[in-house]
Amino acid sequence: MSKMYKLLVITPIAHIKGLRHKLASCFDLIEYPDPVFDDIRETLPAIDSVFTNPNKSKVPIDRHFMSLAKNLKTIATASTGLIHIDMEEARRRGVKVISLTREIETIEKISSTAEHALALTLSALRRIPWAFEDVLNGNWDYEKFIGRQFDYLTVGVIGWGRLGKMYARYVQALGAKVLVCDPAYTEKQCPYALVDLQDLVRRSDIISIHIHATPENIGLFGKQLLYLAKPDVLIVNTSRGEIIDEPAMVEFLETNPKAMLATDVLADELKHKWGSPIFDLAKRGGNVLITPHIGGMTREAQEIAYHRVADMLIEFFE
Repeated sequence: MSKMYKLLVITPIAHIKGLRHKLASCFDLIEYPDPVFDDIRETLPAIDSVFTNPNKSKVPIDRHFMSLAKNLKTIATASTGLIHIDMEEARRRGVKVISLTREIETIEKISSTAEHALALTLSALRRIPWAFEDVLNGNWDYEKFIGRQFDYLTVGVIGWGRLGKMYARYVQALGAKVLVCDPAYTEKQCPYALVDLQDLVRRSDIISIHIHATPENIGLFGKQLLYLAKPDVLIVNTSRGEIIDEPAMVEFLETNPKAMLATDVLADELKHKWGSPIFDLAKRGGNVLITPHIGGMTREAQEIAYHRVADMLIEFFE
């Protein structure tokens, strides 16, 4: 393929073995590993494609971006989620969005986010980050960090897709009773007890969220649903921050100090994560554990995902 096409890369790729060479051999590569919008503004009119990832980008691919990138033909994102892209505007402009959303064979190889959901669950359940911090402060006292044991607990899994299936299998192996809420499946298709959302929230000691941020799921975890939850529930979110009504969640956590939220995501994290009430509660020492959207960020997962998206992008221009 001729190197006539200009590809703007706005996510780090140097650490992914062979990826930069693959892209540079096919495109006129313009790299900004961690830009803000002003860094790339002047390059946008000339680019034919952009390569991004929502986990490491301060630049949403929105209407303003596309209005300046008048020659834009493709948006390549090494992700299944598309919340960082204005899909309606892309369709209106005839811009092809290349992602892993429907690349089932590829994403079935990636278990990192489900593993991270388990890591968050265990870390919060046993209060590991707080215990470690306490040790560094010169204390050696278990009483503040008495946790729970999996084989006495009920775990509710919301969304029994690829990641929900993996997570359910992990916690079942640790002895937990598993409930699943996913209207796309029947009892014959699911080996666990299928229940409705309200029943799952009422009965679960741990709730793990594995659904997309579709319009009907935005703010799903609000006051009405949280009202049903146990006062010591642990809620784990490795999907999208927008699924949780953050002010309602903060109110619930402040009212129920034994409850906890362990999350890898925040609402509108590309633009307003530092203004999140969840982040504010964590800073105030509240019952929140936050990681910086690292669920899929393992060496193996990145190599699989980024190389597949790069191959699809090259195929498009060929």
